[in-house]
Amino acid sequence: MMENEKWVEVNPGMIPPGDYSMRLQTGDFENLIVFLKSISHEIVLDFLGDISFHCVDEATWLFYPYEDREFEYYRRKQFDNVLYRICNGKYDSFTKKYMGDLFEYEKPLHYIIISLNFFVEVITKSDINVTVKSLETRECKQYMVERIQI
Repeated sequence: MMENEKWVEVNPGMIPPGDYSMRLQTGDFENLIVFLKSISHEIVLDFLGDISFHCVDEATWLFYPYEDREFEYYRRKQFDNVLYRICNGKYDSFTKKYMGDLFEYEKPLHYIIISLNFFVEVITKSDINVTVKSLETRECKQYMVERIQI
């Protein structure tokens, strides 16, 4: 029997709450980079070792592929944290099915980034570099979401 999906906020407060739009950058031999922009901040999440990701245009889905209880809890909070770790998620199970023993060896983590225009789920085996830039003050802060902290 599969355990219930569980969402965990990653480093609460690291990414300031806001209505973010998302842009993705990826390619051969490049990391996945997620760019988020609100009226007050620009955020860059650089996934240093992504294995897989998929992107959902949230406006076109009638039903979301996430467990209702977890999804609705964070929806009521207006997804104010933006970055979440998912344990026992469907995309994680899908990836594990096709990676087999390599999945167990790599021990990847499953994240979701929520924005106004997209939901992006990422399976990664590495840390995430995060840059938070205030558009008002131009101040930049650097963070690292380390695998061992999760």
